[in-house]
Amino acid sequence: MHRTAAFVISLMILATSGATSWYIVRLTAQQQTIMHVKEPMPVEPKVVKAGQAVELMLDYEKEENVPGTMGLSLTARGTIVPLTTWAMALPSGKHRVAIYVLIPAYAPAGNYKLYLTKQYRPSVLRDDTMLFESVSFDVTSDHPLPLAFTKPGASP
Repeated sequence: MHRTAAFVISLMILATSGATSWYIVRLTAQQQTIMHVKEPMPVEPKVVKAGQAVELMLDYEKEENVPGTMGLSLTARGTIVPLTTWAMALPSGKHRVAIYVLIPAYAPAGNYKLYLTKQYRPSVLRDDTMLFESVSFDVTSDHPLPLAFTKPGASP
């Protein structure tokens, strides 16, 4: 009788600890929204020459104070210009932050949008990546491309 009761109790303990472990792993791996950004993000000025800067307004609300990396890319139809990536710990709460972005001098003329990528690692089991889009703006002057981008056989 004692052996049967001990066996049943040990099975119940094993099942309870297994269910608890599964629940903890599931909560850790579950996607959570860490940051909300008001989109599309405003950009000023709406018309800029290549080589000048624009102001990107990041209006966000962040739930947790989790550090991460941010990346910016400039995109137009058929053109992607990766700008920069940096480590940043935006503070939690509601904030409005201005980010000044230098448009590269080699960016061709066109209608562009800025894309902000924010990547967090809230647990060892997952990375959360979010992508935010700005309003469109125009780059007006077409600067000559650096020599690395010229066509073969073309003279500088």
